[in-house]
Amino acid sequence: MITKLSRSPWRDPAVNLALEEGLLERATPGGLRLHLYINEPSVVFGRNQNPWAESSGVLPEFRRVSGGGAVVHGPGCLCWSFVGSRGRFDLPEALDFVKSACARLGVECAADDRGALFADGRKLSGSARAFRGGAALVHGTLLVEADAAALESALEPRAEPAWSKALPSKRARVGTLADLAPGLAMEDAVEAFRAEAAARFGGGAWEAPPEDPELARRVARHRSREWVYDRTPPFAVRSGDLSFRVEEGLVAAIEAEPGKRIPPGAFAVLGRPFDPSRVAAPRGDAAPLSRRTA
Repeated sequence: MITKLSRSPWRDPAVNLALEEGLLERATPGGLRLHLYINEPSVVFGRNQNPWAESSGVLPEFRRVSGGGAVVHGPGCLCWSFVGSRGRFDLPEALDFVKSACARLGVECAADDRGALFADGRKLSGSARAFRGGAALVHGTLLVEADAAALESALEPRAEPAWSKALPSKRARVGTLADLAPGLAMEDAVEAFRAEAAARFGGGAWEAPPEDPELARRVARHRSREWVYDRTPPFAVRSGDLSFRVEEGLVAAIEAEPGKRIPPGAFAVLGRPFDPSRVAAPRGDAAPLSRRTA
């Protein structure tokens, strides 16, 4: 199995997510690539998640091509990716690799049945997968250094759906490598990944990722509202006596409780991008209306 090691020089989440997607779509049959990157502070949620239910909005938000739950990225979070032929290198192999890299740093981890790594009862790493034809992307994060309170604050929901077709995150107590191995720094973790790759697959040094002629187009999509917010599965939120149904990022319908009226001011949000701050129950007199409008 031919293995290439690459490391992104960028810290822009849109660029790194687009670059990672390009590596998946242009994967070499029979090959395997280990790719690392570090993002600026941001919240990255899964392909089938609801950003309003996963993030407080204090950090920039991005949607990745894989499933799984929401994760806070930042200078202390090492993002790792394995890209290769589908079925040749999957989640168990990737988690075993990361476990061994952590062991090189003096931290023993154990995997759960959801693709996460824990040490001392704290979650250090989560993972997710995406597929394109015969290629697979298995990627995840490894917390090297982080402020646990800041992570929790960033992942506080700013809307609580009454119902939703989105995939909710599974919350867990988080920890970092630095918690368990004081003094450990990001470059120590990067070197542990390189050393583990050398031991398993032979020699190799970090290279720049290959050029992607479609990178600019992918980056634009990863920055777009259409991808980040409008791809959210349908959901509804309640405010007072009203329920607001959201589809493709827009308020698609309003429904009142039986016997209640929809205040005229509520209709201002219909057909507009969902904004939790604008969905407070309006006040004032209301004419009798049907219970639902589309």
